[in-house]
Amino acid sequence: MLKTKSQKIQEWTKKDVFLNVLVYVINVIIISGLFLLSIYMEEKISLQEFLQNLASPLRFFIMLILICLVMVLYFLYEDKNFLRNPANSQMLFLIIEISLVACYASGRYVDTYLRPLAMVALLTLFLTDRRKAFFMNIIFCIIIFLFDSFTSNVETGRYPSLIMGFSSGVIATLCMDKVYSRLKLLLMSFLIALPSLICVAITLLEHTENVSNVITDLVCGTASGPLSAALFMVLLPIFEAIFKKVSCFKFSELIEHNAKLIKKLIHQAPGTFNHSIVVSNIAEACALAIEEDGLLARTCAYY
Repeated sequence: MLKTKSQKIQEWTKKDVFLNVLVYVINVIIISGLFLLSIYMEEKISLQEFLQNLASPLRFFIMLILICLVMVLYFLYEDKNFLRNPANSQMLFLIIEISLVACYASGRYVDTYLRPLAMVALLTLFLTDRRKAFFMNIIFCIIIFLFDSFTSNVETGRYPSLIMGFSSGVIATLCMDKVYSRLKLLLMSFLIALPSLICVAITLLEHTENVSNVITDLVCGTASGPLSAALFMVLLPIFEAIFKKVSCFKFSELIEHNAKLIKKLIHQAPGTFNHSIVVSNIAEACALAIEEDGLLARTCAYY
């Protein structure tokens, strides 16, 4: 989608600044708490021993603050209006936090290669836009890399996770951008699993003697893409309801002939309905010609 350069920058108030700072501070504490909890569970040490060794959590906390500062600078220069609404920042942080919990649980209790690393990219893509999805995917990959660096949750090494997360997110952002069908999205989600399968193949070359584990990794790696898509489809309506967002799936539901208002229009004013269809086709063609959202134009024309 082309960026509207004439978009008016809304004025910030002291309340906007305060609420945004509050959102970032609270979520830095939450992510740090998740990190401390993961270390405590992995190390399996007493609470006293855990509190005596806070060097790693301190380094993680400082790095996390730097990452959040990068987020603020990015949105200040890229989309200041988006940053102005603290609900938008909270939405992005909540996506990261849920994804961290899902990745940790699947990696610890099932298999490292099953982690839904592309979930952040998918949710951000359909709730905002492709550019923000690229950026948030990078941010999430760095955070998950820090988690893996300070914990022993990943036995196959830290760097494959970083590469898998980045590659899976990029593939998800590029391939799923114009997918408006949930079934098609689920089928295409197997493309997201390609980076995991490549990393498993590399592991197979290095450890040819442990075939059973490699087969398990292959199955889990293949399932990582569909798992990301499945969790995304479950969480998307929840995020839409909480943060008042409208995704392409909602637009598709609004223009279906069995939608409440469309069905009423068909029965009470069929001539107007036929006229709306013609106008929506023209609007969609014009939108696509200037690289704008054709589905949004069609939905607006219907209503």
